[in-house]
Amino acid sequence: MTSYYSFSSEESAHASRRLRGQGLSLPTPPVSEAPDMPADITELSDEELMELYSKLVTIQNFVTAQLAAAEVDERMCEKKAARLQAAKMGNTSDKTVSAAKARVASDPEVVVVLTELDSIYAYRKLVEAVHQNLDRNVTLASRELTRRTSSTPNGKRWP
Repeated sequence: MTSYYSFSSEESAHASRRLRGQGLSLPTPPVSEAPDMPADITELSDEELMELYSKLVTIQNFVTAQLAAAEVDERMCEKKAARLQAAKMGNTSDKTVSAAKARVASDPEVVVVLTELDSIYAYRKLVEAVHQNLDRNVTLASRELTRRTSSTPNGKRWP
């Protein structure tokens, strides 16, 4: 069920399983990519605007859950890196803290975990950017829907 989510940590995968155990589920992936926003949203028919809004919200729901999973994964990897670095610091016989930090930073195990953290961070940042863009597009479509449904006191639509 969750194979379409990107879980880099057991914690985010466990959280997803826990949700399902409570009868809750993460949104399923959208059947299509996010539609391009038209240059002039006011030119869309009411039906086209509602279809656009619906697609954007569906995709945003999925991306919101993906962002949450990415944030959990990033935090877990940060904690893993911090624990490993602390353990390695405790095992050094260097005379200065600077020398110990340098040795730990170049330790092959630490390098692997920090490289993994960089990858998880990059993914989270990109998902966050997609989420922010979707949020702006949903807001724009929502405002246009509101504008169209707002009426003047005499019942005529605003220009």
